[in-house]
This record gives sequence, structure tokens and C-alpha cells, in this order.
Amino acid sequence: MFLTKLKNGYYYIYFIETNGKRNKVSTRTKIKSEARKFLISFQSTFSERKKEKLEPLTLKQFRWKFLKHSESYHSWKTTLDYKSTFNEMEEYFGNILLTKFTQRSIEEFIQMKIRKVSLHTGRRHLINIKAMFSKAVAHGYLESNPAKNIKRIKPPERLPLFFTREEFDSLLKVIDNQDWKDLVEFAVNTGLRQMEILNLHKRQFDKQDRLIILDNHYHTTKSRKIRNMPMNNRAFEIVSRRIDNAKGELIFTLDGARILQDNLQDKFRKYIEAAGLNTKLTFHCLRHTFASWLVQKGVSIYEVSKLLGHADIKTTQIYAHLRSDDSRNAVERLE
Repeated sequence: MFLTKLKNGYYYIYFIETNGKRNKVSTRTKIKSEARKFLISFQSTFSERKKEKLEPLTLKQFRWKFLKHSESYHSWKTTLDYKSTFNEMEEYFGNILLTKFTQRSIEEFIQMKIRKVSLHTGRRHLINIKAMFSKAVAHGYLESNPAKNIKRIKPPERLPLFFTREEFDSLLKVIDNQDWKDLVEFAVNTGLRQMEILNLHKRQFDKQDRLIILDNHYHTTKSRKIRNMPMNNRAFEIVSRRIDNAKGELIFTLDGARILQDNLQDKFRKYIEAAGLNTKLTFHCLRHTFASWLVQKGVSIYEVSKLLGHADIKTTQIYAHLRSDDSRNAVERLE
């Protein structure tokens, strides 16, 4: 909404209607100070009118609408994360109207989560709430996002958990099933995400150029961008053998059947325990291991970022600490 003077000398207010159409109204004055007073009065009236047209939606009603949308556009993991935030909000606020949320009430909720759980949890909920309420505004359930001006919480840097060579060898020794062993070795040799691996089809395998083609056809990648993943000798050998022996279209299966995510996590945890390793090591840590080993071998952060399919190289910077030799060589130049 803004004020402008037309050729006839009168000031007009341009604004966007609730239906999205652009409109204008005359202030009926050629004097700027009077036009500004009219603008202030009009803004107040317009705001009240918009509130009256807002659909009176409760938190639970919005939850159902938002999660239905999320299931169509986001990964199951992202949707599950949103569900967690809704659960915590309902427990804290009750089933209140969306219009009752304020910046202060949301900040108090986030601070409570930081005190009782962790900084990471509070940060995660805030990110979710900002996105949820932005969608509420877009769909006409709210006039504005009450969390819009809350500053994002900067998390402390934390080196990702990854396997040492010895730990990974110990893990392989306790895996007594070839399907699981192939899955684990392929993951650590490619750095692909869990769902990218579980949804790999034969048609995504380019034998001539030794590539895995992530084309968003069978599974939408996190960045939604197409990328080609080159394979080293071990990854190429695993895929070639499995394709020759596979009965269906999926490359990685368990006794011919699709591997479910929950089953994968549970089984991997059991192998970790059997090997006597840190129980915080998860299947996703194989992706961290791939990146960490490359960086330790001197591969540039830029190349690692491309291989991981990161949309922003800043995401890959968490592995930069592993290149201590770069800093050592730099300071030694002073000698």
C-alpha cells in the first residue's frame, strides 16, 4: 500500500485487495499532509476489513490443512518434523485460533524449548513455525506472519559424526547379509542420501560412463536439481553385480523386496551395537563419512559440495575443519 500523486494533482492510495487484485482510492485532496492522514485512517480500516474476511481457523484445523499440503510437496521426513512442531504447539498453546498468535507468544514458546530441551530444538521449531505461518498467510488464514520478525537462531558449529576407517571395518565385519553389506558400502562410497539409494532404479545406472543419474524421475532429490554421481571402482562393482542378479527394477532390495526406511534404521542400529560402536552413528553418518574422507584426502570443499548435491557451498563448510594441514602449511610459510 502506497501513496502517489496523479496528473490531476490529487493523491491516490494504491493497494492490493484480499482477492489479490490491485486497486486504488482517491484521498480527495491535493495537499500531501492531508493525504497522509487519509492514508493512516484507510490503513486502519483496511486492516480491520481484512481481519473480518479471514477464515477463523483453529490450530488443529490448520494442522490438518498444512500437513495435507506438506505430504504432497515435502519428503516424509520433513512432514514428520512439521508434525512434531504441531504436537509441541498444541501442548503449549492448546487449540487456539491462529489469529491469537503473537510474536511475543511464539518467542516465549521457543525460549521454553531452548531452556527445557536444547538450542537445536528451539531453532528447529522456529524454522518450522515461520514456514507454517507463511503458508497460512498465503492461503488467507492470517493477515500477517506473527513469527516473521523473530530472528533465526544461529546454531553452534558442530563437526558431523563420521566413521573412522577402523570403525567402518568393524561395522562391515558384523554385517552377515550381503544385501545390507552392499547397501552400506555403496552409501559410504557415493555419499548419496538414504532415499536416493533406496529408490535407485536400473535405468539410472549409466554403465558406459560409470554414473548414477539422479534425474528426479523415481525420487525427487532434496535440492530438486538433476545431478550425475560418478562411481569409484567399489561402487561400480556393487551396482553392476546387483543389476545382473536383480529380479525387479530396484538396485537395492532385501531378498528381492523393497527396503523400508524404518527397517533400515532399526537394522543399522543393531549392527552398530553388535560392532560395539558409538550408538549415535546412524545410516546418514555414512554420507558424512564419504565427505569427511574426501576432505581428509585433500579433495576441495567445492568438489565435495558438488558430489553431495548441496545447493549452497556453505552447507559443506562443516567439513573444512578436517583440513588442518592447509592451516599448518600456511603458518609454516612464515618460517
